[in-house]
Amino acid sequence: MNFNSSVLSLVFVFFFFSMAGQQSKPVPTKVEKTYAVKLGKTPPIKELESRPFNAAAKKRYYKNKTVPPRNFNGRYESRLIEQLDHNSGPDRLRQSNTTKSRGIEIEPIFNFEGLFDGRSPHDPTGDVGKDYYLQGVNLTNIAVYDKNTGELVSQFSANTLWGSVGFNSGGDPIILYDQEYERWIITEFPSGFGSNFNQLLVAVSETSDPLGAYYAYNFNTPSFPDYPKYAIWPNALCVTTNEQGPGVLHGYFLNREELMTAADMVTIQRVSFPGNQQTEAGFFVASPVDWTGRNAPPSDRGPMILALNDSSWNVDQEEDRLEIFSLELDWEDENNTTWNQYSLDVSPYDSYPCASTGFGFACIPQLNGNGLDGIPETIMHQVHYRNFGTHEAMVLNFITDVTDGQNLSGIRWMELRRTAQDNWTVYQEGSYAPDDGLHRFMGGTAMDGSGNIGLAYNVSSESTYAGIRFTGRRAGDPLGEMTVDEYQVVEGQTAINDGTRFGDYAHMVVDPVNDRTFWYTTEYAGPTGSRTRVIAYELTRDSFDIA
Repeated sequence: MNFNSSVLSLVFVFFFFSMAGQQSKPVPTKVEKTYAVKLGKTPPIKELESRPFNAAAKKRYYKNKTVPPRNFNGRYESRLIEQLDHNSGPDRLRQSNTTKSRGIEIEPIFNFEGLFDGRSPHDPTGDVGKDYYLQGVNLTNIAVYDKNTGELVSQFSANTLWGSVGFNSGGDPIILYDQEYERWIITEFPSGFGSNFNQLLVAVSETSDPLGAYYAYNFNTPSFPDYPKYAIWPNALCVTTNEQGPGVLHGYFLNREELMTAADMVTIQRVSFPGNQQTEAGFFVASPVDWTGRNAPPSDRGPMILALNDSSWNVDQEEDRLEIFSLELDWEDENNTTWNQYSLDVSPYDSYPCASTGFGFACIPQLNGNGLDGIPETIMHQVHYRNFGTHEAMVLNFITDVTDGQNLSGIRWMELRRTAQDNWTVYQEGSYAPDDGLHRFMGGTAMDGSGNIGLAYNVSSESTYAGIRFTGRRAGDPLGEMTVDEYQVVEGQTAINDGTRFGDYAHMVVDPVNDRTFWYTTEYAGPTGSRTRVIAYELTRDSFDIA
């Protein structure tokens, strides 16, 4: 189905919004209605003949793959080159150590090697369901693990799934588990060239069995939908992409009920939001908010996407902000769909803490190698939402310079809250950057059912290779602090070089059954290059510590 020939409705909506520190003004936007088309129902994965993405096909694919330049319109090479500077001193929220009186040691439940595909970046993703944890990596292999033992149950190529409906893997996979419907969601863009590349694939499992049958869908986009990120909301599967450079943010909202009941045509509303043309990197995307936990959001709460708004990008803006876009979707009449933008002032951050330059998105230094991808200026995958009844909460993270312009990357993490009809406020925030010279980046954060927060990330420096660590905090701990002693998951072992990229994202989730186990997957520097890892841990003890 060609996007231009789809049933399409352009609706210009003038909606008044509130901006912290600014006057309200009408914002024109457009809602475009289109559809995801069901490609068919696959046979059970365990009954299909394996169709891997073979080495020769991968070589041809990467040789011919082209990304339209418009995706990176206005991209600066580096702040180091452009000499942009807005530092106002060291990060006042920096946590340079764990308070010894509150030091808490946590051992991971699982800590094992994940999939290795031989390509870069791996872009590891994963989610956990009733019985299994699924991990996926680029071009695109999927592993099924028993979540109770950590043992590998099965492994299959996504081409095994897509091949049964006439498509092939293209990359940027995201795996989700819909806990309400007990369904697995596997997504990526297909391989192709030119306009054939301008589409996304979504598959929904028929049952909670990840090796069973899937209903497969695709939908077209006006241009290459780079960096797709997905989140589940009660009335929508939300997708954000990078399609026009930093000036315009795009969100696709798929009717979740139609998708989960295997409708032949699933309604989509595509909404454009204002971005920012003055970012340092030029790669600027929004992040959708994923509903986590047993309590659904209030019925009047629509899906949300978030983006950073660094004051250095705006001549007339004094405060660093988060932009929160919330929607009210009307599936019966897209003319009634509206959105609201709320600008939330936060503690100052420097969203471009890149100490290294080099190939592609080089940002973070490593021993004996070029810079590693740090993905600055972007809220990292995923933003998680919970409804506690008394209040709603969101947790998120991104990288920031914790020094006065010396570009040491730390993890800025935040918990936002709102009650009743109030706007979102910052409940707590911190910049985790122990005083050890290590850069911390590629973070994943989530909140369990008790309000405890887990935080995991990569570490690297001019004198070390890229490894993995985690920390966390309990709900009753002092605000703005990670109180769990940092745990070294795995050390880096070699430099990642020769044009090899380091991941675009990591992925942290919480077990929907016990509502307390954090699962995280990311890349690290293995013995012969990039590898992936899977860890699981909890922020609870089995017994009381008398001390």
